[in-house]
Amino acid sequence: LSYFIDKAAGKSRFFKPEVMVCIPSGVTQVERRAVLDATMSAGAEVAYLIEEPLAAAIGARLPGQDPNGSFIVDIGGGTAEIAVISLGGIVVSKSLRVAGDEMDAAIIHFIRLKHGMILGEPTAEDLKIKIGTAYKKTRSKSQKLKAQHESVTAIPSTIEGEAVSEIAS
Repeated sequence: LSYFIDKAAGKSRFFKPEVMVCIPSGVTQVERRAVLDATMSAGAEVAYLIEEPLAAAIGARLPGQDPNGSFIVDIGGGTAEIAVISLGGIVVSKSLRVAGDEMDAAIIHFIRLKHGMILGEPTAEDLKIKIGTAYKKTRSKSQKLKAQHESVTAIPSTIEGEAVSEIAS
C-alpha cells in the first residue's frame, strides 16, 4: 500500500492522497477497521472502503441506482463475489472462497485424467479465458493446446478440437 500511495502522491511531501480500497462483501467490522488502519498507516489522507461487487457494478456500468436489481458475479483469483445491487447498494451478497485459481486447478486435473498430460498453470488460465463461458454453448469452441505427457518423455504434444472443448462443458 505504501508503494502505491507514494506513487500517487508523486514527489510532494505535503500531499497525501485520498484512497478507495475494495473489500470483500462479507468482511467483519474488525477486518474493515484493520484495512482502514493499514491504509492510513501507509500514508493516505483519507481512506474509503467500497465492497467489491459494488465497485465491479460501477466498473461494468450496471444500472445500480434503479429500483430493479442487477446481478453481478465478480470472479477473482481466490474469491468469487456474488451480489444483487439495487437503489445504489447491495441488497444481498455472498463471498465464496472458490474462484479462478480453483478453476485453473480443475482444468489441469481434467487434462491429466482425460489425456495423461501435464499442463502448467499459465496455460490452464489462458485456456479458461479463451474457451470458458457462462452462457449456454451454441457451438463448440476449439483450441489447440500443447502439454507434456506424464510418461518419461518430455516431448510436448498437441491436443485440439473437441478434446479441449470438453473443458468448457
